[in-house]
Amino acid sequence: MERSKGWDASGDPDGPRILEEAAQHLVRSLNRSPSPEEQREFKDWLEQDYRHELAWAEVQRLWQGSGDLPEAKARAATKKAVSRRDIGKALIFLTAGGGAAAWYLSDHPFADYRTGTGERKRVTLPDGTRIDIAAQSRLSLDYTESERRLTLEEGEAFFQVAKDARPFVVGVGRGTVTALGTAFGVTYRDGEAAVAVTEHATRVAVGGDVERISAGFRLHYRDTALGRPERFDPETEFGWREGRLIFTNEPLGAVVSSLNRWRRGTIVIMTSALAAQRITLIVDIQRSDEILDQLTLVVPLRVVSITPLLTFLLPK
Repeated sequence: MERSKGWDASGDPDGPRILEEAAQHLVRSLNRSPSPEEQREFKDWLEQDYRHELAWAEVQRLWQGSGDLPEAKARAATKKAVSRRDIGKALIFLTAGGGAAAWYLSDHPFADYRTGTGERKRVTLPDGTRIDIAAQSRLSLDYTESERRLTLEEGEAFFQVAKDARPFVVGVGRGTVTALGTAFGVTYRDGEAAVAVTEHATRVAVGGDVERISAGFRLHYRDTALGRPERFDPETEFGWREGRLIFTNEPLGAVVSSLNRWRRGTIVIMTSALAAQRITLIVDIQRSDEILDQLTLVVPLRVVSITPLLTFLLPK
């Protein structure tokens, strides 16, 4: 096939098949050193179609991105890294730096409370305030005689605020959330914040804008733009506190993004069309080994496990 300026696997009827072939080549080469015959077969496959080369580059990139876990780093380190121009001599392996411990401490290393992948934490502050902290979260504490201030550096937390004469303020991104005798949750990921109130109210301030959020409502904001309050379901929003993840008519891409915070390893959706499919799903966090089986029951897809640390999802 003649090379074009770009290739969109989602818009190519052969895209899922080609991506799966590339993934299978990666699986075989990770499991053992390829024989000379297998290397020739791989080289032939690579040269058959320019799309094969692009698919191979993509699965390599995804494998490299899984290297923040020490097992992935160790496996990748045992492979010889060579130029793609020299692909006829050997397979390409890119060693990813870091490790789980480095990731755990790399962002906001002085945060007072932090959780790793799949971890929940419940803490009680000196004033009696109780906080539930979701997976992959960072929270800093700064209590003074005049104010109780916290900063959610990233992640998600639920606050049950104890009575105290001092104001209780959570900094989230460029905004602040002030409790008004409140139980509420805050999420902050990729520059977007959400505040969801279950009891009483909060006051959210971003730039010069201020909004009072009452119980039963949630508000999103980014940078200096406040959204509008909307009703939400507390059981769905905060199911993680009870060990459940509840998704109702959510895009698979958003579901997988959340699942990757709660299970060991990384799930990658290989086409945008598959990522856009909406699903409804309830996941038991304590049974994360069953998540992939659950996904295959609610959406037509194929699962290609590169290692226990990296799984590709492709459409059937």
